[in-house]
Amino acid sequence: MKTPLFLMLFVALFAASCNNGTTTENKETAEQKTEDKAPETTSTTMVSELLAPSDFMAKLKSSNGGQLIDVRTPEEVNAGAIEGSTNIDFNAAEFKEKMAKLDKSKPVFVYCKAGGRSAKAANVCKELGFKEIYDMQGGWDSYSAKK
Repeated sequence: MKTPLFLMLFVALFAASCNNGTTTENKETAEQKTEDKAPETTSTTMVSELLAPSDFMAKLKSSNGGQLIDVRTPEEVNAGAIEGSTNIDFNAAEFKEKMAKLDKSKPVFVYCKAGGRSAKAANVCKELGFKEIYDMQGGWDSYSAKK
């Protein structure tokens, strides 16, 4: 009688762990990737796209009214920034409030120093209802190294 009970318990635990097809290891890997970079779109409606600096700049130039947002601190911006960008510090208390004032019908382009904050900023943009969001892969460090 112990074997069937043990087998049933094992099957129940196995089924529960496979509930959504994501193992703990896969979930941790997915969470880590989310922290490292902006998620890319898998549906037909584009929400967020991670682009290499050259592709990011080309997309910005070809966009109609793209909003270029530098999410670094003012001190970082003073060391150099992309011409025409608006600084909205991701670490500032009013970050979300300032982002909410942008035109959600126009593409938004975000970048930071290395890509971490801009990925989080892209997620905030999604929450706020932006439809077209572009995140610069590698951030300012990558962009300025290729200039």
